[in-house]
Amino acid sequence: MKVVVKSDKQAEDRYTSFMHDLDAMCIVDGYSSRETAFIADRCQFLVDQDVLQSFNVVQYADESCRIDAWGLKPAIDGSSNDSIVLIISDFFDQDSLAAITLTDFRAYCNKAKRFFQNALKDEFRLLHLPANSSAAQFADYIYKRRNEDQQVTIIGITNGSVVSKSNKLVIAENTTTTVTFRYDIWDFARFARIERSLGGRESVDIDLVNDYELPEGIKSLHVENGSSEIDSYLFVLPGKVLYEMYEQWNERLLEQNPRTFLQFTGKINKGIRGTLTNNPDRFFSYNNGIAAVANRVDIDPVTGNINKIYNLQIVNGGQTTASIYNAYYRSMKDKKPIAIDKVYVMVKLSVIGRQELADQIIPRISEFSNSQNKVASSAFSIRHPFHMKMEEYSRNIHAPANGDQQETFWYYERVQGQYKNAINIRHSSAEKKSFESQNPKSQMFKSVELAKYVMAFDMKPYQVCLGSQKCYALFSKEYLKTDDDGQGIVGPEINQDYFKEVCCKALIFKYIEKHAGRGLQFVLAPYTIAVLMKNLQEKGLNLNYTLIWNKQWDNEALFSLLMTYVDVVYKVLAESMPEGIQIFSEWGKKKECWDKYAQQIQLDLMPIIEYTVSQDEYLATVKEHKSNAVMIKGIEAQTYVVSKPASYWTSLMRWIHKGNMSITSKEDGILSYATKIPYKIPSDKQSEVIIRIEKRAVDSGFSG
Repeated sequence: MKVVVKSDKQAEDRYTSFMHDLDAMCIVDGYSSRETAFIADRCQFLVDQDVLQSFNVVQYADESCRIDAWGLKPAIDGSSNDSIVLIISDFFDQDSLAAITLTDFRAYCNKAKRFFQNALKDEFRLLHLPANSSAAQFADYIYKRRNEDQQVTIIGITNGSVVSKSNKLVIAENTTTTVTFRYDIWDFARFARIERSLGGRESVDIDLVNDYELPEGIKSLHVENGSSEIDSYLFVLPGKVLYEMYEQWNERLLEQNPRTFLQFTGKINKGIRGTLTNNPDRFFSYNNGIAAVANRVDIDPVTGNINKIYNLQIVNGGQTTASIYNAYYRSMKDKKPIAIDKVYVMVKLSVIGRQELADQIIPRISEFSNSQNKVASSAFSIRHPFHMKMEEYSRNIHAPANGDQQETFWYYERVQGQYKNAINIRHSSAEKKSFESQNPKSQMFKSVELAKYVMAFDMKPYQVCLGSQKCYALFSKEYLKTDDDGQGIVGPEINQDYFKEVCCKALIFKYIEKHAGRGLQFVLAPYTIAVLMKNLQEKGLNLNYTLIWNKQWDNEALFSLLMTYVDVVYKVLAESMPEGIQIFSEWGKKKECWDKYAQQIQLDLMPIIEYTVSQDEYLATVKEHKSNAVMIKGIEAQTYVVSKPASYWTSLMRWIHKGNMSITSKEDGILSYATKIPYKIPSDKQSEVIIRIEKRAVDSGFSG
């Protein structure tokens, strides 16, 4: 029974605003109704949250079943085949917030489950679905995967409020067939809670008492670690609880460590599997456990037990977690369940309340917890100098103004939620409005989006199609270099001209993505760009990013040309899809799609020639910018060293000579120049070496 929720004023205001936003989408974007706008808007929201890789709107309904959209996501068990996601909407076209019980909404979501089950029947596919419709194509895709062991997620979206005593809105339904259905409930309250949060991301909150059947919480040891900013706890987690946590949150439990997306496979570590099967009571003794971080914890004032963990992230031990999940899941499928009640895992939890500190520490925890990992942790850190420099440029470089229009910035969001937080810290409405006008949301881009732009223009569209997290992980590994100390280094190529070039790439990618067609944009944006760049490369040309940057408010002619290329690329990719692949987004992930078909496409470049320069001219400009950056970098280093008195550098040298840190004789000689300031001035190159010595010393405990 649906009733009106007695909500607070803030919730009512947000609901009213949200419904008006849907009205605006109908006018601006041409949606036929509030509901169709709601489905597309919320599906894109789920993509932004990395709940989905992509989505396709379907909207089929009969008396027994319904499906509004569907998508794909990495399989929860890490297998190579992505997991199918069914999306069903329960939309209330009314001015007040409606309520629905979790039981009723779960029953409603079963309509999507019945669509999946009906798709396995020939009569339904052949007689009930319109031929060549999107629903028929999706049903054929389901049928072709009928023999696979699948975990299908049903996401119920609604602009109502689901009433439930528990916040555990992901519910698994274990079956004896090859398919397990999981229900993930997204109601207005959940959407609004994330949009209000400073991080713009759903917090992985683990309520051990109410959601994981631990009525007394979990016993822990509070460890004195000598830090006033980090609380450390040691505790033993039941294997069943870890299994359920991963079943509910899956990859979102591991997202602070993008390396997981490079290493994660469906294979179960043989040692772990053997122990779980034959000696589950010895798992605690044999396994190293997991390292995790959180924002804060709730401690029971009487027992001292941990009742709730806020924003839990496993930064080392992802493979252990996944292996336990896979082993237990498969054992239940085989009707030979392992004794998971005998499995316990050691957890070292670091509670870091300050986000800036967490950004520094999390990569180090992961790096030092697993010395055998060959992928440098610093390459994935949001504090990598690449990201720091991009952020710096984004706050200081104005985009060209158009006539009376004020100058704006391209806002680079290095840390999740930075943009929203920057708005919220403004006190008055006028200040907020001023910030948003100078930093329009259309010109905000995130680190994971930057990875897509760069790799699309570098002609790796199949990697972009893998999804934001996998693409970002590959970008970090391939593009962000590290030095011998594991610290990120930024070459002179990362300069303000490079930043402007990335902004131009963002401008082009965003436009194609917005106009390429609903559900197709995830493939057509990276592939159209890659095909264009391949054609330009063959002609010895490149895009004139300087021109595009200067004309960024007047690039409609360029955009029109790009959309004609989108049509050409779509036709070739659609016609070349092999019989075994039914889904366009799946075809885009195949390297074969690029190697055999896409890069063979020939475009008419004549109309776009005015937006190009020769490759030689482009490379010469890049070389000049690098040279200028090197000079500026050297001057900055020299200025920094000279700004400190000789006594500072003398104290550093004495500290080193006391055996606190080792340096080479050559480094010692260079450092001695700084002890003679101002009578001797280190050169720019010498200053860079001195700064590196100082940084190592500070990391080793030198305080000046």
